[in-house]
Amino acid sequence: MASDAKAVMQQRVIHRIHRIQGQLNGLTKAIEDEQSCEYLIIQTRAVEKAVASLIVQMIENQLLFRYCEVQHNDPEQTAQILVTLSRLVRR
Repeated sequence: MASDAKAVMQQRVIHRIHRIQGQLNGLTKAIEDEQSCEYLIIQTRAVEKAVASLIVQMIENQLLFRYCEVQHNDPEQTAQILVTLSRLVRR
């Protein structure tokens, strides 16, 4: 995969992390402001979903990078990559 495409994907991941950090900062402020428990849970679930989306994006990126590296070289290595990624998804 071209290095410029990899750089774009990395920037997207970093951008997503920054948004999650913003959500966490907002949650911290909501706790300090003694917002309702319901509000805090809703915001916490939003952070949880954002992190889950980040994990999916990172796995997709890994699949693309690794698949492009080994697609024509080593079927056993490709199988091992898929096993590893499958294990990551189930955690």
